[in-house]
Amino acid sequence: MAGKSGASGVRRQDTARFPSRDRGSQEPVVRQAPVQPGSSAPPWSTRPSQVVPPCPPPDSCPPPQTSFFLVWACWGIGAGEKATLMSLNHSAELNLYGKVPQGMMVNIVIVATANYLWGAAVTVCSALEACSTTLNVYAICVDLTQDDKQQLSNSWQASNIGSISFIDFDLERVNNFRTTLLVKSKSPYARFFIPEYLANVSRCIYLDTDLIVCSDLAELQLLDLYGKSSACVIDGGIDTPQQQQRLREKLKLENPHQYFNSGVIVMDLDAWRHHQIQSKALVVAQDNYDLLDQMDQDALNIVLAGDWLVLDQKWNTSKGKADADFSDGIIHFLGKVKPWHADYAANFQDRWFELLDRTAFAGQRPVKLFGAGAAYRRFVRSIPTLEMVKGKLRRLMRSA
Repeated sequence: MAGKSGASGVRRQDTARFPSRDRGSQEPVVRQAPVQPGSSAPPWSTRPSQVVPPCPPPDSCPPPQTSFFLVWACWGIGAGEKATLMSLNHSAELNLYGKVPQGMMVNIVIVATANYLWGAAVTVCSALEACSTTLNVYAICVDLTQDDKQQLSNSWQASNIGSISFIDFDLERVNNFRTTLLVKSKSPYARFFIPEYLANVSRCIYLDTDLIVCSDLAELQLLDLYGKSSACVIDGGIDTPQQQQRLREKLKLENPHQYFNSGVIVMDLDAWRHHQIQSKALVVAQDNYDLLDQMDQDALNIVLAGDWLVLDQKWNTSKGKADADFSDGIIHFLGKVKPWHADYAANFQDRWFELLDRTAFAGQRPVKLFGAGAAYRRFVRSIPTLEMVKGKLRRLMRSA
């Protein structure tokens, strides 16, 4: 469905309703979040000081492979000056020796909430197990207790864990934004603030907390974005006439076939800061409250239109489209019902609980009580909030 070298749709020209990207704009003043304990970014996280392997002697190099060819350039000829990676092939996640560059680390960001605590533990645990190099975790926390954070930290004590940073997020910052029956919480909007919270980091991978990561994320950490600010997978549910009409008429996307799922995002944070994507997404989310049926995902698709790279579908595969032996990519448990819910009856639940049992939550299972647990979950999910009812009435009156 998605090629590795394609780009998204044409940039919007209509700026009356949605703020557009202006590559000629001045550098924004980025407000830095208070540094949490253990959250200061190490030196490798900034682009000028990235560590890459030195150029090997010419006679020691094996014949170059086209798909793994790296183009290197050296800074000057002075003693102590390092080689820096100038260009990287789209599929060149490995160096000439079949390994990731020495000292390279992967940065992942999640939004951890109390309702998705087990999901956060499993998502990161699976990423650690699949990763070939050191992995740093930044968890933006919504209503987590200190005990919750400790359990997550205990869940991620793998041999390749780097730093673990917990960053508390105040939902008041997104108080005026929309929620839906599918996602009642406003916590997904917290991902807008990643460039602010990771002020000294140049590249990260955002992950939803309902995933199983089966492949090495070092490939995405090293991915050449070809000048784009992000890379994502095209959403698998946009091909229906209703969705195409929604994307054209509500979101005003010039190419409604170029709409991504925001569950996995490779983010060039320098580009996000330079082009003020955070502030533009916040404006879109607030000013177009009634139009964003997919909440933060819609807002990001509007702001990033024409500025994201299409990833292979394997990096964000719906559980319903993944084979039973799926092992290359990321499984996404899309929908209201998750593996840790009492009424979940879809595939990959056994694999998910095998991962949970390798975390601090080992042995824990949802309460079923002869079907009462599942019935309760269905009842809770069906009740709209007062804010949703007001929004629905407002939209009905507007369309009358």
